[in-house]
Amino acid sequence: FGGAMENAGAITYDEYLLLMDEDSPLNQRRTYTAVHAHEMAHMWFGDLVTPKWWNDIWLNESFASWMMYKVADRYWPEGEFNRGLLSGALGAMANDSLAAAREIREPIDSNEKITSAFDGITYQKGAGVLAMLERYVGEDMFQAGMRVHMQRHADGTATAEDFIASIAEGSDRTEVEGAFKTFIEQPGVPLLSVRLDCEEPGKPRINVQQTRYAPLGSAIKPNDGKWQIPMCVGYDADGTRKTSCTLLSETEQSFDLEPGTCPTTVHPNADGAGYYRFSLDDAGWSSLIAAAPELNPAEALVLADSLDAAFRAGKVSATSYLSGMATLAGHKAWDVADAVAAHLESIIDIIDVSELPVAEAALRKIAAPRFAKLRGSDDAGSQLLRQRLQRFLIVVAKDQAMREPLAKQAAKVIGLDGEPDLSAAAASEFETIFSVGVQDIGERFFDLLLAQAVSSDDPAFRNAAIGALARAEDPLVVKKLQEAVLAGDFKGTEGFGVVARQMARVATTELTYAWLRDNDDALIAMIPETFRSNVLPGLGGAFCSDNGADDWQQFIIAHADDLPGYERDLAQTVESIQLCAALKKAHGADLVAAFANYQ
Repeated sequence: FGGAMENAGAITYDEYLLLMDEDSPLNQRRTYTAVHAHEMAHMWFGDLVTPKWWNDIWLNESFASWMMYKVADRYWPEGEFNRGLLSGALGAMANDSLAAAREIREPIDSNEKITSAFDGITYQKGAGVLAMLERYVGEDMFQAGMRVHMQRHADGTATAEDFIASIAEGSDRTEVEGAFKTFIEQPGVPLLSVRLDCEEPGKPRINVQQTRYAPLGSAIKPNDGKWQIPMCVGYDADGTRKTSCTLLSETEQSFDLEPGTCPTTVHPNADGAGYYRFSLDDAGWSSLIAAAPELNPAEALVLADSLDAAFRAGKVSATSYLSGMATLAGHKAWDVADAVAAHLESIIDIIDVSELPVAEAALRKIAAPRFAKLRGSDDAGSQLLRQRLQRFLIVVAKDQAMREPLAKQAAKVIGLDGEPDLSAAAASEFETIFSVGVQDIGERFFDLLLAQAVSSDDPAFRNAAIGALARAEDPLVVKKLQEAVLAGDFKGTEGFGVVARQMARVATTELTYAWLRDNDDALIAMIPETFRSNVLPGLGGAFCSDNGADDWQQFIIAHADDLPGYERDLAQTVESIQLCAALKKAHGADLVAAFANYQ
């Protein structure tokens, strides 16, 4: 369950991160680069200066996550790492949007709570907050504060208060202390409702109201949190792109923009540097979405996240949501189109299986033009997006025209009717084409791929093959997969990974859950005790009904003795199921109609 460990002078790695060469898949090489940079960063935060107690483990992991993208980008500029930190922070917001979310600086008063502190809040949210405050005080001044901290506490321990004081002293920006504390000592994502005010000619203003973001069905109250937020607004006025920044400290606050004509567009998170979401009025959404193709990639990424969040909170219509996502899908940056695909794949969870063909047809119309533009491009971003959009079109959007030739490719690679030919497809595409083989060719292909996967010493091939095997949908083939898991044919945590994927897919959730109930003790034993209470409760996240939430809660509670410290992870999973059910009830039919009407 961990890629590496930062032992001083003896960093250890999973074999997938080391067993490769120059011909290994781009994803594998990028993962190694990022993880290695992360572990090396721990030589400073973690090894040279160690947190005084587990509640400040975020000092280790947030710093290493923040640092790894800087180092990886310097080491391999073509590797497309420069927005990895932002993407990670946006990903953490899903968990941080829950009423059961925890703060970055989690109080640790029992051994069971230690492992729960190693999650996206500690790593990605923490890194995003560091990046936001670095932007606020300036990169040079932030580094000066870091050096103060390293020198002051070398070969010793330090607390969050020590770290914050060092940054404030080194940067000579004492106000940063209050901002830091509001982000690390309370949970939640700030939501900034922004309105452009041009009532007085020549004096445009921005009116902002801050609340805590809450999706439909949430128990979160708008006044559940208050932050000190470094906010930068980007806007277009008089034919020029401009930026205005301020430190928000009040629930409602206004600030003046540069005198001149009324801006044509306003982006409430310039350069995507702030850890917050935003909401706009109808005119604000329309103008910003229209300008989306010209936004810089970071701003386009946070626009996609805030638009998705707004739909989940019932603040934009399904039609506007889908139109905005379709516009963003055409953005030239690979990770923007990738983020859109991820949002769309997630949102169809609220659609009944019988309605999926309508959604799949629209998804093909949205993604296919962007995929077609990738022909002939071979830079890292194009390779990454080609691989991910290919999977999206084939696995999610069910593009039959694309599936047929890939099934033939998959058969050649594993030698279904002859000798195996690994050169018949790019290694980066193995998981996608193997998935098609498992689903479309069926049992004969599945049997051979399973045999090759469990006997292979190539970690990249094993990962691809096992990922594809876990997409089996035919009940007879699924039964064989389950038998292989129970027989111990997979090593390490691979077997549990298969179960997790089968649970996560709508086509096999109920079938897998029934099998899980029948073999609960054996499957629980597959999970290392250290991680059991954290990862098992999350398996129920694929359900999307109140009944599903209740049933899953009862199942986990029935195994409480094997899962010490499970309570928060179960609460978060149950809440996620309930939020999915609430959104489905409120806007599932609207989303189906929007997909049906998409042109």
